[in-house]
Amino acid sequence: VAAGRAAFGPAAADIETAPFMALTDQNTIDFGLLNEVFQRQVITRLLTSPGDRRRLIMENPFLKNLEDTVLPETIYRNERIIMKKFSDMRCGEQLKAAYRCVIDGTVSQQIDKKRLLARFFRPDYFSLLQWGKYDVN
Repeated sequence: VAAGRAAFGPAAADIETAPFMALTDQNTIDFGLLNEVFQRQVITRLLTSPGDRRRLIMENPFLKNLEDTVLPETIYRNERIIMKKFSDMRCGEQLKAAYRCVIDGTVSQQIDKKRLLARFFRPDYFSLLQWGKYDVN
C-alpha cells in the first residue's frame, strides 16, 4: 500500500501545512489564488449577501467605486491585450515553437521529482499567477 501511495505523491500527513495555513491566516485569501469554482462561489455569495458585500468593501475600499473607475477605453485595451497574447493562434504558435525546439534539438533533463513535488506543495514557491507590469505590445 505504501508503494502505491508513493506513486501518487506524498501522503497528506507528509505535506507541510504551514504555507497553506499562512494563505488564510487573516481569515482572507487573495481572490486570484482561488480556482474558478471557488471564484464563482465567492461572486455568487457577494451577489446574494449584502452583508458579505459590505464587509468585502470595508476591507477593500477601492472596490466601492470600481465600476465608476473602469473606463471603456481600459476595457477595450484589456480586451486587445488578451486577444493578442492569449488567442488560440498565439498559443498554438508558442506550442509549435516549443515542439520544434524538442524535435530539432537534443533534450536532456534531470528533474528532481522530490524537489519539484515539494515546491508544488508550497504555495509561496509555486503559483500560476505571475505579477508584473502589463505589456500593451
